[in-house]
Amino acid sequence: MKNLFKAAHKMTREIKEEFNEVDYRAQFAICLSYLQNNKEEESVEIGYQEIGNRNGTLYFAVNNIEGLKVAYLTKEKNLYNGKTFTKRHDFTSGCQIGTNKKTGEVKRLYQIEMNTGDIEISLGGKKEVIKNSCDLSVWGL
Repeated sequence: MKNLFKAAHKMTREIKEEFNEVDYRAQFAICLSYLQNNKEEESVEIGYQEIGNRNGTLYFAVNNIEGLKVAYLTKEKNLYNGKTFTKRHDFTSGCQIGTNKKTGEVKRLYQIEMNTGDIEISLGGKKEVIKNSCDLSVWGL
């Protein structure tokens, strides 16, 4: 925490030198908030790991972190205006919790059919999209 305050003061001083009309206290609060948010996002890793692909089903694992959301994305067409949009489907059926015997890491285990839709893993403001759909234009469709 001490290093965070030092970095916020340093950042605020640099901004104050460049823009003299800036209120130091307000800018310090903004810099401190910015550094805290970035520290939290950088310190937590989603940890996506593909386990295998068997009979058209993709098995994957992510770190067991509170607040981590896993969903799959599909492209659908609006029947009224013909526009294509992306729809998010949460894994409501849940997942299995597993522990690696060698490392002791606790992971969430998921399974999804191949080409169902891309997988979106989000934690706070950080999102990661894993490709799980084929490009139909390659096949001429």
